[in-house]
Amino acid sequence: MTSYKSSIPQKTIDSFSLQNYLNKELVISYSKKDLQTKELIKKGLDIGIRILGVEQESNVNIWHQAVSRSHGDYICIWNPIDLHHPSRLSFQFNSMAGQNYDASILTRIILFDPKTGHSYLSIPHLWITTLLSKKSIFTEIKKNNIDDCTSLVGRLSSAHLLYEIDKNPFLYVYIPHHRIHQFCESPDFSSSKERPLTDKDQNKMFSADFWDF
Repeated sequence: MTSYKSSIPQKTIDSFSLQNYLNKELVISYSKKDLQTKELIKKGLDIGIRILGVEQESNVNIWHQAVSRSHGDYICIWNPIDLHHPSRLSFQFNSMAGQNYDASILTRIILFDPKTGHSYLSIPHLWITTLLSKKSIFTEIKKNNIDDCTSLVGRLSSAHLLYEIDKNPFLYVYIPHHRIHQFCESPDFSSSKERPLTDKDQNKMFSADFWDF
């Protein structure tokens, strides 16, 4: 969901196209006045991935609108500012496949502080921006008047329907941006709870070979 500069959706399209999960669809919700994003969506179709553009309607919850228009059986939150490992979708989906879970989430990720250029290993936490869930679960949000993804994740966890992935923080790099991250708190990088990565870890983390771009 975006109403920002056209460079952000372009980066989203580029990042999403690198995912090795084959049967995927990128849903971009944008303002009717955002002609640049509308044009980018048309261009994105040329690179061989399925993109669904959803024009935001007035007096309609744009989150529910985007979900209802999507064609997939599963929904994954995709923040355009963050870095996603090319295996993120396939890893999360395969981790919960064949088990009695309706969703998966990362509980350890990499935190990148753009002010200092330092990276941190997060404390254990249900990182909402990494949620992948059955589409039917998102549909329940509207039926039960659940206002945000925080409440959804809490319900899934309490019902033991949420598969928590703890040992693969490299799948997701969180980059704080107050205009993008609407569904989770911004981490406190000054907190001693977050473990700074060594220079060796950080160099490996952001190397081309590690991300396989």
